[in-house]
Amino acid sequence: MVKDLLQSACKLGSYLLFKEKVQVIFYYPMHFNRSKNATNPYFDPILEACEREGITYLLLEEPGGEKGAKRNSLAVKADILFWIITVVRKIMPGEFSSGKECKVARIVNALTFGKLKVSNYVTISNSMGDLFCGINSKGHVYDMQHGIIFSGHPGYFKDESTLNDSYTNYRHHIWVWGDIYAGCFAEALPKDCSDKVIMTGYPMATDDVVNIKADDNRNILLFSLQLTADLTREQLQGSVEMLDEALDEAMKTDYEVYLKHHPRFNDVIDIDYLFTKYHRLKLTKNSLDELCHRVRLQITWSSTTAFEYAKYGIPTYFLSDKRLDWGEKIFYNQYCYPLYKGESLSNVLENIADDEKYSEHTNVVRHWYNSAYSPFDFNKVINLLKK
Repeated sequence: MVKDLLQSACKLGSYLLFKEKVQVIFYYPMHFNRSKNATNPYFDPILEACEREGITYLLLEEPGGEKGAKRNSLAVKADILFWIITVVRKIMPGEFSSGKECKVARIVNALTFGKLKVSNYVTISNSMGDLFCGINSKGHVYDMQHGIIFSGHPGYFKDESTLNDSYTNYRHHIWVWGDIYAGCFAEALPKDCSDKVIMTGYPMATDDVVNIKADDNRNILLFSLQLTADLTREQLQGSVEMLDEALDEAMKTDYEVYLKHHPRFNDVIDIDYLFTKYHRLKLTKNSLDELCHRVRLQITWSSTTAFEYAKYGIPTYFLSDKRLDWGEKIFYNQYCYPLYKGESLSNVLENIADDEKYSEHTNVVRHWYNSAYSPFDFNKVINLLKK
C-alpha cells in the first residue's frame, strides 16, 4: 500500500505540476482490470480511439481491496487522490449527499490546482461521478454501463420511476449498451433530461462468435456466483442454500460442474463445505473466452454473464424463488429472457441433453442477445468527448 501511495503521488504529482491539462479524465476502480493484460476491457477500445483521434486523456485507477486484483500498468494509480477525497469527506460534517459532494469537490479542485477540472469525464460503476460533477458543473460526466441495469437499480434510481439526484441535477449521463437497457429509464426520465441516457453500444463487442454444433465438446455446467459484500447476510445464506440445492441436481448428470466466483467475492461467505459434499465440483478462474467453447449451460441468479454467454449461443438457467427472485424480476419481467421460465432445473438439464433441442435453444438466445447489445458507436463517443 505504501509503495502504491508513493507511486501514485509521483505520477499524479507530475501531471498536476508539469503537464498540460487533458481533455478527458477516465476513472475506474481497479477490480475492472479483467483483461489478460490486467487492463479495463470496457475502457480499452475507447482509449485506443482517443489516441487515434488525438484526444488527450488521463487514466486514473482507484485502489481496492479485492484479493488477487492486479494493477493496470497503463493507468496512473489514483491512491493518493482517493485517500485525500476520503479524508476530506470524513472531516466535512453531514451525511453523504450531492450537495456535500460538491463542497468536497471544491476543496479537491483547489488541492489539485484545477488540473482535474476538464470538459469530459468517463467513469464506470458511478465511481466519483458526483465529485467530478462538482469539480466542473459545466462539464459532462459519462458513466459507462458495466453490468445489468433495471428499473429501480440503486445506482441510478431512487425508485422505479425516479432518477437519482446526481443525474437530474448535473450534466451526468449514462452510456448504455442497447435498447433493452435504454428502455429501463423510459418512465424515470423527465422531459428536460432526454439526453441523460445515451445508447453507445457494447464496447467489448467482437465478431468472433463461436458457432455451436451438436457434436461440440460442451460438457460443463457453469455456476456463475454472485456472492459479494453488497448482499445482506440473509441474501448470502439464501444464495448458498439455493446453490446447494441446484448442485444436488447437477451432480445427477454426467456433466462437469464448475463454480466461478464474482470478481468481488472477497471470501464474504464460506462455501468450502460444498467441495467436500460434492467431490466432482471444481472451481475455475478461467475467462469467458476460455470457457465459452466448453460450457453447455450457465446457472446463475441475475448475472450479466447471461448476456455474455448468450452471444455464444449458451443458454442460462436462473435460480429464482422467494429467497432471491432477481432472475424473475429482472431477466423475465424486464428483459424478456426467452427460455426456461417456470421450468425446474432437472427438466432443463434433461432437455439440453437432446442435441436437436439444444441447437434450437442456442439460436433463440443468440437472437435475444442481439436485441440487447448494439455494436459500439465509436463516432458518437468520440464526438461526445471532443465537446
